[in-house]
Amino acid sequence: MQYEPNFVEFPEDWGIDLPTQKRSEITIIPAQLYFKNTGDYARHVGKDGSWKVFIPTPKDIKQREEEIIGKERIRYLISRNNSIGWYWLVSVLIAATMGWIAAHNKYSKTFGFNS
Repeated sequence: MQYEPNFVEFPEDWGIDLPTQKRSEITIIPAQLYFKNTGDYARHVGKDGSWKVFIPTPKDIKQREEEIIGKERIRYLISRNNSIGWYWLVSVLIAATMGWIAAHNKYSKTFGFNS
């Protein structure tokens, strides 16, 4: 199951009573976060007061790339740790089974397991 952040765009008349600069500052933050998390573009209020599609800066693109690299590293580590865990679990079960067989085998004295 992959996490996909939900993004609800602001309605056209959102913050109409706010100054244009304040509307721009408030609406660009979710648009930036949405891009960094998904790579998709959202709309925000531009400095001129009109709705625009968010265009990422080089800094936003770099942060997005770092986000992807970080997620891939986490997936790799989870996969690696899962396989190590399964290895140890199987090893313990095999060792326990062999120990039980050695203790209960009627031929154990023959093989020197039970002196």
